[in-house]
Amino acid sequence: MITILEKSARAAGAIAMSYFHQESHITHKTSHNDLVTAADVACQAIIRDTLTKELITRGIAANEIGFIGEEHLDIKGKKHSFIIDPLDGTNNFASGLDYFCVSIAHAVDGVPVESVIYWPSRDILYYAQAGSGAYKKIKGQSPIRLSVSDELLENCVIFTYISSQSDSRARAFAFMEKIYSSIRGIRIQGSLCLDLVHLCDNENSTHITLNFHAWLWDVAAGYLIVKESGGMFSDFQGNEMTVDYLDAKKQYSFIAAHPNVVKELKRYLS
Repeated sequence: MITILEKSARAAGAIAMSYFHQESHITHKTSHNDLVTAADVACQAIIRDTLTKELITRGIAANEIGFIGEEHLDIKGKKHSFIIDPLDGTNNFASGLDYFCVSIAHAVDGVPVESVIYWPSRDILYYAQAGSGAYKKIKGQSPIRLSVSDELLENCVIFTYISSQSDSRARAFAFMEKIYSSIRGIRIQGSLCLDLVHLCDNENSTHITLNFHAWLWDVAAGYLIVKESGGMFSDFQGNEMTVDYLDAKKQYSFIAAHPNVVKELKRYLS
């Protein structure tokens, strides 16, 4: 099944790149900095169509296939659920910055079994299968095993995102002010899905990912990749966080890091 997710993500990535630096149709959801583009909608459509066709050819009935997506996609399935963020980092995309990706998670009866996050501008695929680990795939190279590193706070860089919601921003700024003197730095890159896979990639020093206002499609794929890389998710009370793969209305605030790093962070949590 992971090959089907990869095929769908790469198809969406190709569409995104065809729109990149060409996009002209941009609309707003809730505010001027909460965007949706024609590329978002086109990417979601190709993912849904590709997955549906591929699963039906493998003998899975259409009424067993469900989708939850950022762009008003909530189709209940009885067994196979696919959670889609067709273009995570839309503000970056619309601004000509290449830090955006395609995210797809697959859950069976509500249990995550595999996920992919594809960075089309770099042609890098991150993927995980439950119980089999997480990997980075670059063209021409063997897959690279991902792992979340244990590190002292003073050597950690935090990746986070500033929400368009004022209460979430206030909580984010308060926490970052509290912790800033104990870490190496804070970066706001603009794509939570890519922030989560960078947490697992030992090529950099991103050891903590924070978010104060995320939805299911923001975390579904990255959650499995982080867990399969040895990381964990915690809420801001220090309790381990889980993801409900069937509830599109639930919101998440979390810290993702190595379990030992989360322990170190507890003294900063309310």
